[in-house]
Amino acid sequence: MKKLYLTALFGVCILLLTPVASAAVSQIVIDETNDVKDIDNETLDAPNIDIKKITYYQSGKSVTITLQVSGKIDDESIYIMVLDTDAGEYGIEYTKNPFYAEYLNGGLVIFGDEELPSDFSTPSADTLRVAFDLKNADEKYQGLAANTMMIDIANEKIGYDEVYSEVSADTNQTDTDGTNATTNVTHGDQTNGEDTTSKEEEKNGFLGLPGFELLLFLVAVTATLLFFKRLR
Repeated sequence: MKKLYLTALFGVCILLLTPVASAAVSQIVIDETNDVKDIDNETLDAPNIDIKKITYYQSGKSVTITLQVSGKIDDESIYIMVLDTDAGEYGIEYTKNPFYAEYLNGGLVIFGDEELPSDFSTPSADTLRVAFDLKNADEKYQGLAANTMMIDIANEKIGYDEVYSEVSADTNQTDTDGTNATTNVTHGDQTNGEDTTSKEEEKNGFLGLPGFELLLFLVAVTATLLFFKRLR
């Protein structure tokens, strides 16, 4: 009997010491294609910044986000994403355009004023991938946004595309593959599959997050350059 008690006690200790695996979370945000706009809000043919979808995968603190476009990820364009969690916002920026080398050359992930270690890659011509760790393992996903931009000073052309999706507190996600992973698929510019964002919220929402500050700055710089070019 004593041996049985010891065996049971040993089993309980093993269970207590074994970390509980947190459920992985997978999100897919789909965007319409052929919706790139220029500064006059006219449709522009620019497949390299035409967003098709963003995917998000979280397991504990580890996060992987991919951005897929209709064309290919190029070195001239600007690719920006923003991840919103209950702990704060993560700004993700990527460009290799030499014109902006002073401000950004390659990829960058920011949380507040802190730059986080990250790994950027292009697993295929049309896909940009970034992997990094969240500040906390128990952070809850709340939304994802992306904004892409191409700036052609020589031809006086600016194009951009954007997509965002937010998840409200009452979202019911289900286990889709039996592996503790929950997947939620939404179409862009939505909350839980329904666009409920007001114009005021759009002003103060994702476009106010840290990832877009660089974008707004670059737009201002480029607009100034285009203005002076036209004066010549």
